[in-house]
Amino acid sequence: MHVSSDLLHVGARVAGHASLQDIRTFRIHADFAAFPTADVPLSWEIDENLSANVDDEPTFVIDGEYEVRIFQELEDDGGNRKDIAEVSLNVGALYELPDGETGAGTYEEAEVAAFTHTTARLALYPYVRALVADMTVRLGLPGLLLPTMRVQIAAPAETSD
Repeated sequence: MHVSSDLLHVGARVAGHASLQDIRTFRIHADFAAFPTADVPLSWEIDENLSANVDDEPTFVIDGEYEVRIFQELEDDGGNRKDIAEVSLNVGALYELPDGETGAGTYEEAEVAAFTHTTARLALYPYVRALVADMTVRLGLPGLLLPTMRVQIAAPAETSD
């Protein structure tokens, strides 16, 4: 995960005040497409979509939607991709603000967006990793353990990933 120092700076005020209260799984779904070919490693790719639901309350929710596609690259078949399974899930993090503060009344939209794509993203990811590992085992596949998310701070004014 590449993050610009500008983005961290913009989200810092929210990160300094918001307190994580709960993380919940709202939805989880898995589709099994095909049995894996023996002796061919599984590969994966992930898409995420994060959004903040902020209003005039002292709490707000960060909503994370994730799609993990599991596949194999088959060398003996012209390098074709064989889809094995897909896991989709929706998780949410509940944050609480200090007394007297409300999300919409205290913080700029850009601050909440920056917080969402830095601090909240890192809070949700371990839960996503655990759910994906659990669902792949339940599908009869080897447990897919997504790697640890590493933060690489980019120079100011570079685009975040």
